[in-house]
Amino acid sequence: MQCTRTLGYLLIVFFSICPKSGFAQKQVVHQSLYWIRYYNLLNFNSKWSLHTEIDTRHFFVNSRQHQLIIHSRASYRLNETWTLAAALTYSGQKPQYPDTYPRPVTPELRAWQEAAYNQPFLRNFALNYRIRVEERFLSSHPGPFEFAEPHAFIFRHRYRVQLGYTIKKANLALRASEELFLNNFQGTLFDQNRGYFSVEKRFNPALAVEVGYMKIYQKARTPDLYFQRDNLRLTLLHTLRPQ
Repeated sequence: MQCTRTLGYLLIVFFSICPKSGFAQKQVVHQSLYWIRYYNLLNFNSKWSLHTEIDTRHFFVNSRQHQLIIHSRASYRLNETWTLAAALTYSGQKPQYPDTYPRPVTPELRAWQEAAYNQPFLRNFALNYRIRVEERFLSSHPGPFEFAEPHAFIFRHRYRVQLGYTIKKANLALRASEELFLNNFQGTLFDQNRGYFSVEKRFNPALAVEVGYMKIYQKARTPDLYFQRDNLRLTLLHTLRPQ
């Protein structure tokens, strides 16, 4: 157990410093966004649950939408520590710059599978490790997605380490995480890195609110161009049939 915790801490540190070292000689575009998310959890029983997310992302400078994400995930809890899931995602991607106009939507359909391992330790701490594999179908043009039309297919792998701390008397949960995205797009391995810190306040078994800050370093499709994004995220968590 001590070895696993140490590995988790090392991964957090590694993910924090690894992407930054590669940007020293690159062009980096800085942007600030806010994300508003609705997260619905439907528990069927102690094993099976359905997770649905609607996430709209906007630029701070003029509130123009950058992206709309809709997830639907079926989750199965193997035991107290392991959870497996499979999901479908729709992404509506608008231009990467807030002043671009008009703003057509380029769709993406995404299937993905994940395995998560949760390890409580001490009294109120927990380490969570998550591996996700995504099969991404990216349309080559704006408008409705058509499989018959030309599109790109990309495998992407995501590796996340998360440290959580619960203050039970106050119904608060603090979380810090690092996530590394790797893919095979345009001959490059690195896609993006996300560092995230959040505070969740639970009001009752069915309702909670989370406020978080996310730092993103992301590879653009243009060679030697990266986006550095500061994101504030507000999430309404709604649980049906609380366990």
